[in-house]
Amino acid sequence: MKIVDRILKTVGLSRITGATPDFFAMDKQSGMRLGMKQNDRSLSKPYLDDTNNESYRCWSSNPLGRFIINTYVNHIVGDCITLTADKDESGELQDFLDDFKEKNKFDLLVAEMCRCLELFGELLPVPLVNNLNGDTTIGFIDPAQVKEIKANPKNWIDSEYVILTDLKAAPLKIIKVSKVNQEPTDRYINVLIEQLEGKMVGDVFYWHINRPIGASRGVGDLFPVIDMVNSAEELAWSAKTKMQLQTNAVLEVTFPNSWTQQKIRKAFTKGDPEYLGFPENPGEPFGHTENVKMNWLVPNIGAIELEKLNLLIMSMVEAGVNIPHHLWGQGNETNYATAAVMGSPFYRTMKARQVHFKACLTELIQFVIDQKLLFATPDDPIRKVKDFSFTVNLPEIDTEDESLKSTTLVQKMTAFLTALQGGAITQEQYSDLVQKEIRDAGFDLEEADTT
Repeated sequence: MKIVDRILKTVGLSRITGATPDFFAMDKQSGMRLGMKQNDRSLSKPYLDDTNNESYRCWSSNPLGRFIINTYVNHIVGDCITLTADKDESGELQDFLDDFKEKNKFDLLVAEMCRCLELFGELLPVPLVNNLNGDTTIGFIDPAQVKEIKANPKNWIDSEYVILTDLKAAPLKIIKVSKVNQEPTDRYINVLIEQLEGKMVGDVFYWHINRPIGASRGVGDLFPVIDMVNSAEELAWSAKTKMQLQTNAVLEVTFPNSWTQQKIRKAFTKGDPEYLGFPENPGEPFGHTENVKMNWLVPNIGAIELEKLNLLIMSMVEAGVNIPHHLWGQGNETNYATAAVMGSPFYRTMKARQVHFKACLTELIQFVIDQKLLFATPDDPIRKVKDFSFTVNLPEIDTEDESLKSTTLVQKMTAFLTALQGGAITQEQYSDLVQKEIRDAGFDLEEADTT
């Protein structure tokens, strides 16, 4: 941890031994996690496991780590998710989707799925299909159980198998749902043929984020900032230690050179006739003696710029996770204009991640419908459905403060009306100003019919 040690030494601090685990035990010479060496772009199994374990610890016990992941999840998933049958005249498809959501507790499940994906960079849903009726229950494989992801050597994007750490376990074939946008009737026939031929038979889905070209594994969103987040935690503990030291005091005692060690010991021994009666706290009177000098020393650690150092670390964290300053609850340092500018990249990131997560969920639900069609009995209500198209609905990410915008608009309208009544502007100017402000606020106006 050379970089952090160097920063702390500059301001007169040192790391607290035992306060937090040693996150750099795997490679002492490289210092920070980003400097740890890799032979290629694929992260090694020990390195990835260490990073994921530290990400989990950071999320579970560090307020900053938890805030980062929960902010992502809250924007991507929000408070609800709906599955809607697009053209379901019979209502049977909608009933099936609602039943699937209820049995799998999908509202809770989706939030945990998104959290796992953001935290570990990978999600491995396992669809457990009942061959008697086609109903599907969703399970999961812990990314820590994955040893390797095998990809098609001719197409890196095409991940084919999941290799588990259990040597006795056979490779798991990754499920690929094709022809999602195909016409329902044609899709059902093609899916049936492909599955009977063994082409679509698979064991597990594999979803990932932050996986560049050439790498086989995804990494979580805490990966680039774990060390900075932990450094902020260590600074908090260092500040606490500094405050504790400033409340202590030391009694300095000076004895004459003629005193022997035996006499000095008697001076410190309570009950001895020669005990000097040393005070235990500053302000208490000293014992009576003519030759012994006593003086209280209060340590003066000096002013340490912890706040500036914390801002430096937080700026690195904010840059790494693309969360602007005002979303950390520090709006006192941000005005409305800068918040809008700073928030735009973050909201774009969240919208892009939401699109990716929605595509993953759409693939999963399409598989669930396919299995129902393949294994449902002839009298199953799902057979009445003519169109199996559906939509996964995630909440819209609201990037504007509508209440503030409305309040500002009302204030401007009042000012324009006052100017009109006072004769400062004409009726025509008043109308132009009002229409301009309404349009700028995002409301559509139709031209008035003057005939």
